[in-house]
Amino acid sequence: MKNKVAIVLNGPIDSFLTGDIKNYAMVIAVDGGLNHLVKYNMEADLFIGDCDSVNEDALIYMETSDIDRIEYDVEKDKTDFELALEYVKGKCKIKKIDVFCALGGKTDHTMTVLNNVLAYSKDLDITVFGGQQAAKVLNEGDKLRVLNRYDVVSFSMVPVDEDLTVSIESAKWELDHKTVKKESSLLMSNKAMGEYALVTAHKNRAFVFTTLFL
Repeated sequence: MKNKVAIVLNGPIDSFLTGDIKNYAMVIAVDGGLNHLVKYNMEADLFIGDCDSVNEDALIYMETSDIDRIEYDVEKDKTDFELALEYVKGKCKIKKIDVFCALGGKTDHTMTVLNNVLAYSKDLDITVFGGQQAAKVLNEGDKLRVLNRYDVVSFSMVPVDEDLTVSIESAKWELDHKTVKKESSLLMSNKAMGEYALVTAHKNRAFVFTTLFL
């Protein structure tokens, strides 16, 4: 994972966040995400945030470790997570990101995280983890493999643009250049067959959510 950046948010902690995070090229703690890392004795390279949700243990870590810090005022026009994405886009050579502790918390926070991911998806290759799910943006022209593994329960697609045209191969429910309205629920709860399902966005974009058995 030396070709990836890890970003840790302050959402509910789950089993996606493990000691393997040390293998990332860079670990960015976004505000209260540092609480999770400190609690489980995991290191961070950079802190980005306004410190409004950082606990005492994390504050002590910042004062006694070599972690780099980019601090912002609490009153600002962007979330700490968006500022972290902005940093990676502008300052890092590596453009692949895994985001942890990002889903399963407050609905408004989750939707804002996903909107931020969507906004930066043309410049950054982002996978979001949280709860029992992983989420990724499928941009127009992209292909994505969904593995058929014992721990993959299902996958769903949620269109983010009007008239998504999509193909799904090697799945329980297959489609061939099907145009799907943004408000449609047609693409929910599919299952890969064979080694993997292949999903292609021919026109417009969608989120692909993979539900895992953890």
